Amino acid sequence: MHGMDLLIAGTPNSSIFCVLVHHYKPAHFFESSKWYLLVFWQMDIVELDLNSAVREVLKNATAANGLTCGLHECTKAIVQRKAICCFLAESCNEAAYSSLIEALCREQEIPLISFPDGKTLGEMAGLCKLDRQGLPRKVVASSCIVVKDIGEESRGWKYLVDKYRIPVVSRQG
Repeated sequence: MHGMDLLIAGTPNSSIFCVLVHHYKPAHFFESSKWYLLVFWQMDIVELDLNSAVREVLKNATAANGLTCGLHECTKAIVQRKAICCFLAESCNEAAYSSLIEALCREQEIPLISFPDGKTLGEMAGLCKLDRQGLPRKVVASSCIVVKDIGEESRGWKYLVDKYRIPVVSRQG
């Protein structure tokens, strides 16, 4: 017969906790005893919203070099049908700009996702400098961002696909 002692350690607000396991045979307590230290990280499951989903998608697309910003580059990607989806800032104050992007997306059947703020959209796309603390500085607003490659498929991408009925495209290799 074997014996086992467990010691669980962690703080109430900590996302890390440890389990110390002492496995032994009672007759030979010291000769055949083994200690194991198991460390667990508690993953916080966060409910996704538009902001967090877009942030995740743009981060992965940036890593895959699959983002295009600006009117000229975005229209070129949409017309050439290289766009998977397009984000258009509601804060864009140029009506002709918005009308052009909306018409091109409708014509080419590219999903158009409206986003509240161009400054936040620019920050999420990496159009900023980071200070020493990692906070964004000198953020450049972007009225339009086109995703040409989603990079790694993520929960954020699945959220956008479900919510905006984006057709799932096969990855080209």
